[in-house]
Amino acid sequence: MVGGLVLCLQERRDQSIYYDAHVLEIERKTHDIRGCRCLFFIRYDHDSSEASIETVRLRRLCRILG
Repeated sequence: MVGGLVLCLQERRDQSIYYDAHVLEIERKTHDIRGCRCLFFIRYDHDSSEASIETVRLRRLCRILG
């Protein structure tokens, strides 16, 4: 999945929108009763600045098949 294209929910104070993003790295964690606890480092495609890199949990990602 590293390098893969995903949709990622970017949550802001005034809006939440799904954007195309690429997975840069995955910090694997032990899963528990709540599910996946891994951290995903992603870069949004619409913003090429360093601010576009974000750490998110799996619940904010949608995988694009194709």
